[in-house]
Amino acid sequence: MWEARLDLGWLEGKRRQSSFYGKTRLEVETKLRDAQHDLDRGHAPAPSATTLERYLGGWLANAEGRLRPSTLRRYRAVVRYQLIPHLGRAKLTQLQPSDVERMLAGLRAQGKAPYTSATVRSVLRAALSAAERDGLVTRNVAKLAQFDKPRKPHPAVLTPPAVALVLDACEPGLRRLVTVALDTGLRQGEELGLRWQDVDLEGRRLWVRTTLHRVGDTYLLGRPKSETSEREVALSEFTLRALRDEQAVQQAAKEAAGSRWREAIPGLTFTTPVGAPRNGSSVTHGLQKALALAGLRPLRWHDLRAIHGGLLVQAGVGMSVARDRLGHSSIAVTSDFYSGVVDALQREAADKVGQLLGGQAHHSRRPGPGTDGYGARSGRGTIRLRTRIPHLNRVRRFQS
Repeated sequence: MWEARLDLGWLEGKRRQSSFYGKTRLEVETKLRDAQHDLDRGHAPAPSATTLERYLGGWLANAEGRLRPSTLRRYRAVVRYQLIPHLGRAKLTQLQPSDVERMLAGLRAQGKAPYTSATVRSVLRAALSAAERDGLVTRNVAKLAQFDKPRKPHPAVLTPPAVALVLDACEPGLRRLVTVALDTGLRQGEELGLRWQDVDLEGRRLWVRTTLHRVGDTYLLGRPKSETSEREVALSEFTLRALRDEQAVQQAAKEAAGSRWREAIPGLTFTTPVGAPRNGSSVTHGLQKALALAGLRPLRWHDLRAIHGGLLVQAGVGMSVARDRLGHSSIAVTSDFYSGVVDALQREAADKVGQLLGGQAHHSRRPGPGTDGYGARSGRGTIRLRTRIPHLNRVRRFQS
């Protein structure tokens, strides 16, 4: 093992140094000279004593106000419960791709879901990208780390009769929410953040302009996920009836509540009986409970959006229309989504044909690759070695 040290000068009466490690002299020479080049341009690497835990704390503090509340909450949870316990004591400048790989292997050994490992790596990659941009590290080791990419889950696909079963399993208030989700493809935050001023019942349309966020016990309205998420969505008569019923129920609840009616966010389309915003977790739990009582397999709330996309495919709607309706960022996202839905429909068709030929219930609700499995997509990163050789400060060899 080789070490190279870069002298960063004096700060608050202490000499600051940054160390770089590698298996060969050439490797540490490259790291050191890259760092010297960055230092000459005014980008100083992090002091050797800076731990990943300390850096992540500052990174999260700087991210406030730039990230959506839900994203920031997820980042904080990953940092607190995954990154700090596994890598928090590691020096920022000494972190290696192999350290990240060992952490990911440890998460798999603990039985964590593949998407959990992917999320942890993604958050670390975002943090180290900021560190690389600011010249604190010379490379992003999370980006270089090799890992097995999680396979995308197949989108949920339900036929219209199955959709009717889902709606019948819900109590009236939840049924109206599910109806709007199934018929519009709105994300949960977009639906719960919908206001009456953005609904045109006569014109049979609504506008997605806000999304509901929860920060602690406080609910806030924010901008949708992206610029393309701000969109106009046409409404069917089926959904119009649900919205008119919701409007009538809300007005009756307001009169019954009297002084107890409190609108934390004025004008929301969907509220509790006293005017408060609907809680996303409670709504999702209600859906899963209703499905269980009806003997149907579990669904995430986001699966309702996927089911809407599947219904668009079955109805023969083109991808450009589906892109605008779902608020996708590009036609490529819609195309990828459509391909997954078509695959699911192909499997459903194969199951039905197999049942006719063999008389076996291949379409049972038992979880399997065609129901709750994951699509096969994999890939690995590559590690590139920089070859610039500027001036050396100091290189030494030591026992590892």
